[in-house]
Amino acid sequence: MTPSHAQGLQPTEDRHRGVAAMIAMMGLYFLVLLSVGMLRPIRNALALDGLGQTDFYKVYLISGLVIVFVPLLNWLSDHVPWRRLIPGVALFFALNLLVFRALYVEGSTAFGLVFYGWYDLFAAALVTQLFMVTQLFFHARLAKRAYPMVIAGGALGASSGGAITGFLAETVGTPNLLLLAAGLIGVFSVAVTAVWSIEGMVPERPRSRRSAPVARGGLGIRAIFGNRQVILIASLVLITILVKQLVDYQFNTITKEVFESRDAISAFQGKFNAATQWLPIVVLLLMRKPLQRWGVGFVVLILPVSMLLTNVGLVLFWGLWAAVAAKGAETSFRYSAERAGREILYLPVPDEIKLKAKAYIDVAVEKGVGKVGSALLIFLLLTRIEYQQVAWVGGALSIVWIMMALAVRREYVRSLASAVENRFASLHGVFASLQDASTLKVLRTALAGDERQVAFALDLLDQAPTGDAEPLADELMALLDHPSAAIRRRSLDLLRGLPGQADPARLEARLRDADPEVREAAVRALVAADGESKTDTIRRLLNSDDVAIRIATLFCLARDEIEGDALADVRHEIASSGRIADEGSSLEERIERALVAGVLQPASAIRIVMDCLEDSDPAVVSTALRSAGMLGDPGLHTRLIEALGDPRTREAARDALAMQSTRVLPALIETLLDEAADRAVRRHIPSVLARLPDPATVRGLIDAVMATETDQILDHRAIKALSKLRARNPELEFPTDPVRRLLDRSVTVASLLASVDARLQGQEAAGRTTRLLQQAVREAWAERREEAFRCLGLLHEPESIHRAFLSMTRGETVSRANALEWLESTVGFHDFRKLDPVLDPDSAAPTHEDLPTLLRRLASDEDRWIARCAQRAGAELGFDSPPHPGTGDIGMDPIETVFLLQQVDVLRDARSAHLALLGSIAQEEDADTGTILVREGEPPDALYVVIRGEVTLKGPGGELSLTDGESFGTWALVDDVPSLVEASAARPTRLLRIGREDFLDLLADHPELAIGMLQGLARRLRSLVL
Repeated sequence: MTPSHAQGLQPTEDRHRGVAAMIAMMGLYFLVLLSVGMLRPIRNALALDGLGQTDFYKVYLISGLVIVFVPLLNWLSDHVPWRRLIPGVALFFALNLLVFRALYVEGSTAFGLVFYGWYDLFAAALVTQLFMVTQLFFHARLAKRAYPMVIAGGALGASSGGAITGFLAETVGTPNLLLLAAGLIGVFSVAVTAVWSIEGMVPERPRSRRSAPVARGGLGIRAIFGNRQVILIASLVLITILVKQLVDYQFNTITKEVFESRDAISAFQGKFNAATQWLPIVVLLLMRKPLQRWGVGFVVLILPVSMLLTNVGLVLFWGLWAAVAAKGAETSFRYSAERAGREILYLPVPDEIKLKAKAYIDVAVEKGVGKVGSALLIFLLLTRIEYQQVAWVGGALSIVWIMMALAVRREYVRSLASAVENRFASLHGVFASLQDASTLKVLRTALAGDERQVAFALDLLDQAPTGDAEPLADELMALLDHPSAAIRRRSLDLLRGLPGQADPARLEARLRDADPEVREAAVRALVAADGESKTDTIRRLLNSDDVAIRIATLFCLARDEIEGDALADVRHEIASSGRIADEGSSLEERIERALVAGVLQPASAIRIVMDCLEDSDPAVVSTALRSAGMLGDPGLHTRLIEALGDPRTREAARDALAMQSTRVLPALIETLLDEAADRAVRRHIPSVLARLPDPATVRGLIDAVMATETDQILDHRAIKALSKLRARNPELEFPTDPVRRLLDRSVTVASLLASVDARLQGQEAAGRTTRLLQQAVREAWAERREEAFRCLGLLHEPESIHRAFLSMTRGETVSRANALEWLESTVGFHDFRKLDPVLDPDSAAPTHEDLPTLLRRLASDEDRWIARCAQRAGAELGFDSPPHPGTGDIGMDPIETVFLLQQVDVLRDARSAHLALLGSIAQEEDADTGTILVREGEPPDALYVVIRGEVTLKGPGGELSLTDGESFGTWALVDDVPSLVEASAARPTRLLRIGREDFLDLLADHPELAIGMLQGLARRLRSLVL
């Protein structure tokens, strides 16, 4: 699938980049933990060399000093680019090791304590910064695959480091190993610089919306820890360290009991580390499938559950082997499951918060507050209990830890949803109050500006609380004389909310406005301004001598836009006034007559409506349809449904049918499922049903989609109607099993389309019809993907699903990954895997069917355009592909017509199916030499494309000749301005003609065509601008 039509899980180049990034991070983490693994037993040996076995907890107080370095690290990260800061910090620590070796003093308590604290700072800083790099290199989807492998690389490094110390400590001496560690850190510094220099390694991320102060260090601790996900991660890390340190204390205490000399302790712990540091790799291999199936929630529970079990083991079986089991479990899972889970939990946190929060959590909390807290905890415990009983506290904390892990998993899903939601901003709440002097000044200036500035200011006022626009009442009154009818109408609607500020005389003047919508807005505003005399005002307006005022008032009453208390009093007056005109009256009087029948409902209302429904003017018929809706007579239902087939009366028919509520459902659903019913009527019934929330509506729409005889246009509209029902009526129940069948149907078709596309890509000698089929297949795949997401919205929260869909189809790499990660967490692993064909066409299940078989299947598809393209492409490729019996209604030769229309500049990016619809109304015409096709100064009424021949355009700028495939009169489809040129046939010419009236009727029947053409035009304009 091409990016323009099918953004799947990841583009191929992004997958390659992800693999490269994963391998690079594995290597870097291997180097980091190789040095950390070497130095860990050395740290313990040097500290134990100067402390008694029960005093070992005192080193944790030294670890607390790392807190003071966190502000410095964050300050450096604000002022030094990461690509220079990380290798620079690594070199700094390498030099420190050289200094430690030079200053080493045998048996020095001070040296052991200082080195212990330095080690914690070194490990925390280097590991934290390495994982900061991974946060920039990985997105949510890549992280779930990459972190286990990266951490496996680290586990291999830690294991190798422990082995180096274990087997060399007694040979070369513990202090001399510091020099080897310094060399390894130097290698890491060079390697990280090299990795960062690789072009395209960092994925595309959303553009930052941060202000300059935030970007340059203005984000304080309060803002960082105001994020709930950050607070939960910090809490989880803190309790992890508390339990870990309790286990660590017990392990080191028992080690000191069993082994007496420094080198013996170093040798034992080195060998222990060598043995146990391989366990994370085993854990990671076993964890991959559960991580994919159950997600981060499973991973963050592994360590606390294992700590609970091993602490119970220490309580029951105190001794070296129990301590080895506890420490082994902590080492195995902390450097695999816990680390991977923690890094994944960070992913939905905004970058500007995440990168600073990691420094505080991974350094200050993990190495500082956690260590100090655990030291104080152990000190307090030893004043109350024997050190052998510390395991009881570890077990209790593990239970709390498990509860917190469950909470942080829920917050992770919520944060992913928030990360997706925050991609979409609006003007809602753009200012806190219109009472602010600076805001009022800006709005006053805008309201006095050009039409676009005024429209923008009115947009802002529309979002303000009712009444807040009172200080701008004079400016709104002045806009009542604005040249734009839309500005006048919107100003009147705003003044309606300021009844005490509006001038009734100025409102009265607008009752005679040339625009009917402005007249109706004036009625609404005038009635609101009259306060307690609303009834008298309505009576006066209904008795006006101006039929336009009466019609405007009746329309407002028909839509319940003004209070109708006066109706009972004036019904008889109107009915007896003789203004219910006969059939021969003027258009305005016939419209009024049809309105009165519905609004005031005289005794002869049904007869009047039936008469007006036979009127020759669609405006009268539309008004009569709305009145029929207000009357609610079941005998009119059939006539209302039939009116859906006429684009001139369709909107009125929809409104009238919606007024019937559930009473009209049986008739609508029966027509929807009737194969013999008018196709145009059936295709527009879903838009009516979308306004009638009821279980019967849901069942009827699902049945229509699942029916084998319905075409793709009707199916797509039915699914859209279901989606609208779900969004507008949260309380409406949607049966799970039928909806899942709808979802499976869309996914199955998408899988077929993806398979066809993959097969077509291998056709090196493909002709233009085959290429057109490939375009149509990709477009159809995108439509099935949309349908699948709409079905998901019926099963889950629809707005969140919609935002995920937008992020996945239009967002950057990181936004798409966040959306997919949230989707998997929401729908579950099993259902998510079933969605592969609509998430990533390249990952669709492979098919063993060859291309001819696939094309024959498409030739029988309910999508008539796809069927026709498959039939023609099969013939072009030399395959036997039977014609689809339902393709004849598309047009005489839709394929060739589409090829012609694709050469029209503004249609070049339109969907092929939409061009086929345009082709269905195109007519072929022959023009003799000299025939005038468009006259200069007269509005053209059609788009022309030269099939063969030549057309000359003459204008003030000279002459231009158009030949085969070239077009003119494009804007005549949407505009009727006089032509600047004269177009005539230079020789006998054959042309393709699309008339404006036919085009507008087609848009009324197919609103998706208008949207698609606008999207294509927008893409075209963007390509020209950018």
